[in-house]
Amino acid sequence: MKKSLFIIVILLIASCGKELDLNPTTSVEADQAKKSVDLLMTGAYALIGSGPGTTGPNIMEGGLYSTDLLLNADLLASEDYVNWRGTFDQYKEVSNKLMATTNSTTTRMWIKGYAAINQANIILNDLTNLSAADQTYYKAQAQFIRGIIHFELLRFWMEPSTGLGIPIVTEATESFGDIKYPARNTIAECYTSIINDLTEAKGALGDDNDVYANEYTVSAFLAR
Repeated sequence: MKKSLFIIVILLIASCGKELDLNPTTSVEADQAKKSVDLLMTGAYALIGSGPGTTGPNIMEGGLYSTDLLLNADLLASEDYVNWRGTFDQYKEVSNKLMATTNSTTTRMWIKGYAAINQANIILNDLTNLSAADQTYYKAQAQFIRGIIHFELLRFWMEPSTGLGIPIVTEATESFGDIKYPARNTIAECYTSIINDLTEAKGALGDDNDVYANEYTVSAFLAR
């Protein structure tokens, strides 16, 4: 019996030793950190393209640059020469300029827009363990995404008559405890923040970043 207990104790010690041999989680290698940030950036670009649905990852719905930002801008700008003839009432409301507060396309633009901005802010908070070159690159990509989405939302929601723009959000929300309800910035403050983000991004991005933004992409947005 004693011999059996001794064997069990030895096995437990051995198994515990294996668990204790884990690498410390506070020490992250640069390659691992880069993969993590690269996934975050892929997610941010997915949000501004089509991306997952706001009501679930498998729900098909309109996206930002793939649908809502472009279509709604055309529908709002049209004066009798463009009309919505489809079956989706939310776009008919936009075309008629009589939108309910529950309009799904405008709600989706706001939610997805700030989700992408938050993703960019999370990236900016998560650069510590990267190499200097990677820090510069991912910071610039995150600033680009944050800048253009603030710009797009500002175009739809600013009120020139009052001088009010939209909330400029530059801090990441990573838990329920981080949730804040910021006030709207002025239009001038919004443009200052947007131009600063894009100008910094342009100075750090080269002319070829595969499918991601480069200096010419940023220049095109600054020209707007």
